[in-house]
Amino acid sequence: MITYHLALASEVAENFENSFYKHWSAEAKQGRRFELIHPGKESGEGTAQNVLVEITDITFFTVSLLHILGMTESEWIAIWGSKATWEGVYGHPANKSDLKAITRLSLDLLTATGNKPFNHPAGKKEIAMTLAKLCQASGLGWERILSLYAQKLVKNYERQLRGRKQVGDTLAEEENATVRG
Repeated sequence: MITYHLALASEVAENFENSFYKHWSAEAKQGRRFELIHPGKESGEGTAQNVLVEITDITFFTVSLLHILGMTESEWIAIWGSKATWEGVYGHPANKSDLKAITRLSLDLLTATGNKPFNHPAGKKEIAMTLAKLCQASGLGWERILSLYAQKLVKNYERQLRGRKQVGDTLAEEENATVRG
């Protein structure tokens, strides 16, 4: 379980790198805190597209944790609702308020996954509800979550087959750029 929690923490940190989140930075002092680093760029680090890739990775590891915790399908549906629940609430995560919400909810998710004993029912519910809020704040409706999740799953399997390294993989950014909602 610690493996998934560490991976989740890593993905949250990677997502932070898409925006000017550090309060002391020159950009923050110019009023650009929580803005995308490269708002006009199509893909890559610091773009709205990469925020969605990182949210998808966060979803992977959170769902894996919930699966290990024994969350049942009925528990999942009770929290996540149905397709109708997931019509886009916020739109694409390209503005400051959305990125601020995404940052806060990402931290909430890390807190929820480490807050209670992992087998505690309230812990599972809190984790799942926080993930749902994070996806909604990211503008991910039901169809987009499924599409991004499926695309990323294929990329992850391809990476495993080619023996992807954790550090120094020059194809990673190029591969992530093909994941689109």
